[in-house]
Amino acid sequence: MTDITGSDGCLSVEEQAAPEVSDEGGVMKRIAVDFDGTLFTDEYPKIGKPKWRVINWCKERKEKGDVLILWTCREGESLREAVEMCREVG
Repeated sequence: MTDITGSDGCLSVEEQAAPEVSDEGGVMKRIAVDFDGTLFTDEYPKIGKPKWRVINWCKERKEKGDVLILWTCREGESLREAVEMCREVG
């Protein structure tokens, strides 16, 4: 597990090594990132404010060839809204 610590405490982002090799020759990881409380502030069922420190970290990991997985208990329209917000922030 990788911990990203911000002024609001420790934000957990789980990492699991995958057998694939990235374009850069390193081990590609699959990283599951929770939506409410991690990528965005927890205001469920509404969408909270973006947590840019975590979002930017995820973008960096994606650029390095890692695979990001949105981890959430949201479903239906609420899930579609969360996915759309993730697309909007990159």
